[in-house]
Amino acid sequence: MAITGFDPTIVRNSLAAVKTAYEELYHAIRTDVQTKFINKMSSCWACQRAINFFSNDFKPSADSLITNVNTVVQSVVDTMNEAATNWATTNGSTFAKFSFSTYETLLDVSNIKENINGKRGIDLEIATSIAAELSNIQYTALSAVDKLRNAVVNCGFLGGSQANNLLGSLDSIRNSSKEAINSLMASTKQAINDTLTDYEDTEGTISAQFAGNE
Repeated sequence: MAITGFDPTIVRNSLAAVKTAYEELYHAIRTDVQTKFINKMSSCWACQRAINFFSNDFKPSADSLITNVNTVVQSVVDTMNEAATNWATTNGSTFAKFSFSTYETLLDVSNIKENINGKRGIDLEIATSIAAELSNIQYTALSAVDKLRNAVVNCGFLGGSQANNLLGSLDSIRNSSKEAINSLMASTKQAINDTLTDYEDTEGTISAQFAGNE
């Protein structure tokens, strides 16, 4: 017999899994991008072009991704909470709302400077290695989105299109995350190449690699 309704225990377990997956996703697109990319780049790339790139291009795009993820995941959780509450009311029972809130901290690019100890330019070898980390971050982020999706596949709502509607929202996150990080990788590569052109440094390294060994 096909039952239309909900299983409150499965709904709550699904919400808990959504929260765990969201935390992994946020850690990738915010914490890892901050510590493994921006902060590390600040030690090997210093010039006005670097400031302009991180302030005007990288941060707005990456912040937009974080904000979009927060909006969609919060909406999914709110929808599940509301649906479970409505089903419980219909069945003459209650459903205790699952507590959830997103992390609203965005990226900080203030440590990208115009010079380091008076030196301007880029260490190509180090910067290229750091930029490659974005690919690893993308893998982690997409893996977390897949976990989000899996958490909703068996969300405890029986019958109808309730689960499919939620999955559509999470699929949009996966697509936007992949596209955004691909775009960030491409723009980073271009900005690095433009910096090399600016300083006509064919070897791609700053004199003494910012170490002051002159």
